[in-house]
Amino acid sequence: MNRDTELYARFNQARTMAESGLYSEALAEFLYFIENQNSLGSFGRANLQYILSEIIDLANHLPEAIETLVLIRNNWEELILAGDGGWSYLHNVHIINERLGQPERDLVLLDQLANLGPEFKQLHQKFLIVAWEQLARAGRYADLTECIDTRVQDVAGALTRYQVQWEFAEDEEQREDAVNMLRYFLPSALLAYKTLLVLDKDEFAAKLAKWVFECEPLTEAPSLFVSVANKLGRADIAASLTQTRQSLPGAGISGNTGAVSPVPNSGETSQDFEGETP
Repeated sequence: MNRDTELYARFNQARTMAESGLYSEALAEFLYFIENQNSLGSFGRANLQYILSEIIDLANHLPEAIETLVLIRNNWEELILAGDGGWSYLHNVHIINERLGQPERDLVLLDQLANLGPEFKQLHQKFLIVAWEQLARAGRYADLTECIDTRVQDVAGALTRYQVQWEFAEDEEQREDAVNMLRYFLPSALLAYKTLLVLDKDEFAAKLAKWVFECEPLTEAPSLFVSVANKLGRADIAASLTQTRQSLPGAGISGNTGAVSPVPNSGETSQDFEGETP
């Protein structure tokens, strides 16, 4: 039995313990994976979010599960700021903050890293990319000047991947899964679009909008992008978006595209942008 197989067996055993009401025993097993995260290789990197989900679920029966997770997160933050924790620790802290619904801690840590000197510059730059959505929601667009282009490409790449899956789906279930994922990334696309406009990157913003409009299942996307432009006082951009949509194949065609309910992304849905303010 290889290392990963052993780890999967141990993880499944911990889940069985939780399902059997052995909450303290299960927590101890799940914490093994967290505390030894950086020595678990590919298993640790691939399964951290699942392990965190299990611990958070345990909190319904064992309140100290969250308390223990917070202590681990705080310890990792101290290691990072002391120069003893590298990118893996930083990424893990980000995931824990995300799962605990505490994204503001990312921004605090980001600012601390920015003030620690040149030896922390690379770590700070990498964390900027990870925490870009928190920065945008906080209105800290200036912090994103150098990295937003990269994030936009990542979002566009994700949309393209699931558009292809939708196009080549073999059955309705696969099509529905692809649409769900497209809608999962739509709020990120809208946030990136708003950020580009605020930073006067109009040309790049137009490219992103056209890219999203070409995702056939996202029939609601054009009106949402127009709403963002209007709320930023960019009537010229809103008019241009309308023209772009009308120039694309299938413009004005209505009907069932296999669309399903939006999936939240980081606590937001596409609908949040309909009533947002700049």
